[in-house]
Amino acid sequence: MVLTESFAVVFPAVFLLHEVEELLFMRRWMGRHASPLMRRFPRMKPLLAVLARVRTGAFAAAAAEECIIVAACTAAAAAGAGFVAWWCCVAAFALHAAVHCAQAAAVGGYVPGVATSLLSMPYCIIAAAAAASLFSVREMVLWGLAGAVLAAANLCALHLIMARRAK
Repeated sequence: MVLTESFAVVFPAVFLLHEVEELLFMRRWMGRHASPLMRRFPRMKPLLAVLARVRTGAFAAAAAEECIIVAACTAAAAAGAGFVAWWCCVAAFALHAAVHCAQAAAVGGYVPGVATSLLSMPYCIIAAAAAASLFSVREMVLWGLAGAVLAAANLCALHLIMARRAK
């Protein structure tokens, strides 16, 4: 499959749908599951404690910031600037989706974000196949890792900001 701008521009909708699922269910789900999860996974207690206190508005602001990044990277690809930034975002999102699936397996049930993670996997797989028409495997892995590292750094910064606002 050849990667086209028309395929790439679907990604922000895939990403936004996932963010909406997290936004709709995170606070209530954390309210019900934070304490049992802290007992079951004591190493995760600091993160779970923060997530349990995050207000929906703060989470929405963080999601909006991520959506702006995804939209900008996709717009650059659609404008002919190349697909590197777009691939960085897609690869990071695919990893994020896989983490949701692992979380659901670890807790033995639903976690916010897992439904759209499963629904988005076909897009991510097709995106990887399409990106392979432009990039070598080495480039895909390196750009994917770069995207994952940047996304993780951004997510850590957003979690710090949300933690400060949740106090």
